[in-house]
Amino acid sequence: MGAGKVCVRSRPINAAHYTPVDGVPRLHGHTFRVSLCVLGTIGKDGMVMDFGIIDRFLDKVSEELNFSLLAPRGDRGVIESLARTAPFEIRAVYLPGPATAEVLGLWVCERLEQTLPDLLGKVRAYVIVDEGVGHRAVIECLPKNTQ
Repeated sequence: MGAGKVCVRSRPINAAHYTPVDGVPRLHGHTFRVSLCVLGTIGKDGMVMDFGIIDRFLDKVSEELNFSLLAPRGDRGVIESLARTAPFEIRAVYLPGPATAEVLGLWVCERLEQTLPDLLGKVRAYVIVDEGVGHRAVIECLPKNTQ
């Protein structure tokens, strides 16, 4: 029938992270948006993929990330220690590397493979992470056996 691409954008996600600024890790926050684009064959139903499936996935991702601290998995002990003494709640989401837009995209790819395990064998999926205004990372989600 043909090929196509569908994309869905998340609601705003407010989260903090720390990345080097002038060589010093600094805690700061952004309003992120995560989009998921799926490329594939248009099926007999006239769709590459139902928008609703992507919407529900991005709703779960947004809920998990909103008002969280994004941190590398290797910093779990430090963050949990800080959380025990902080005068506020720290809800951390641990990423598979430094807390950058690119690594956040990889984390979303991990969640996609966990949530919809057969998807990446059927279509090509791209996660787009907008960090604030004018900064964007685009990550192709690859099945684990090809990474």
